[in-house]
Amino acid sequence: RGGKKDGQGKFVAPDGCIYDGQWANDVMEGSGECIFSEGRVYSGDWRNSRMHGHGQMTYGDGRVYVGDFVLDKKHGFGTLTWPDGKTYAGEWVNNVQHGQGELVDANGERRRGRWSQGKISARPGTDFASPPAADVTDNSGDAASLGSESKAEA
Repeated sequence: RGGKKDGQGKFVAPDGCIYDGQWANDVMEGSGECIFSEGRVYSGDWRNSRMHGHGQMTYGDGRVYVGDFVLDKKHGFGTLTWPDGKTYAGEWVNNVQHGQGELVDANGERRRGRWSQGKISARPGTDFASPPAADVTDNSGDAASLGSESKAEA
């Protein structure tokens, strides 16, 4: 409409990213799927060409995050699952675990507690003895990027 993307459609960016979903006034708006050139796949809600709302991000290394996104970042409640079966379910702020959450390792051992900036806080009254391995932090950059025509760059 008027030379702008509007309604349902597919767009291939110069960098190879592919978006298939809803558009409004030339921006990704509503629901859609984006296959990023480096292998990530996001399927979910978009607002103003940003991942915003509920969605699922599948990473090239096999990790899967299902939950809330705000302005391209994991923010709110979500679950991250690693290929080995380890999971973190809980609160996220600005792309890192922050707030109440539970880590279940590949052997089923559970660690519940309060997380701060991606690390579990050891305080009296929690049900874990030691901090989990450093590899539970997930602060990968999830910003969408569909080339210069998109507002999705972070």
